[in-house]
Amino acid sequence: MDHRSCGTIDYVDPRDMMKVYCNCGRIIGLDAAQMNLKLSLRKELQCTHCRNSRISRDIEELNALFEGTPEEGI
Repeated sequence: MDHRSCGTIDYVDPRDMMKVYCNCGRIIGLDAAQMNLKLSLRKELQCTHCRNSRISRDIEELNALFEGTPEEGI
């Protein structure tokens, strides 16, 4: 029996995984299709920590843009 048929829906064969470095120096394991998609969209290959930090900064910037700073309401 093929081992792929026994895996979960999100199973990625280790042979399809690519190891790359994040800008912070961490090693990221991405499957080849995911890596190629991100590169074709000109996105950075980021580790979970850097990605979460970037998303938090983006959310804070959007909140500041749309809600304004507290001093503006005074």
